[in-house]
Amino acid sequence: MPRFFFDYRDGQGGLERDSDGIEFPSLEAAYADAAKAAIDMHTDACCEGQRATEEAFEIHDEAGRLLVVVPFGEALLRRRSG
Repeated sequence: MPRFFFDYRDGQGGLERDSDGIEFPSLEAAYADAAKAAIDMHTDACCEGQRATEEAFEIHDEAGRLLVVVPFGEALLRRRSG
């Protein structure tokens, strides 16, 4: 199974690299997991009186190629519309 890395980009442009990664059967499965994590992190931020709509996960493959960006705000919109 391929390994995907979820780097976290904060609202100020800072980047926290994922050095471990997680195995998923497909990029679609990795995207779905990142979107769920984004929603969970936004919910936690709201409970602390903060907003987390400018953050994003940048999903990379094992070669370090950027495959997709999952903005937290987009994940929230998809959840509300779907």
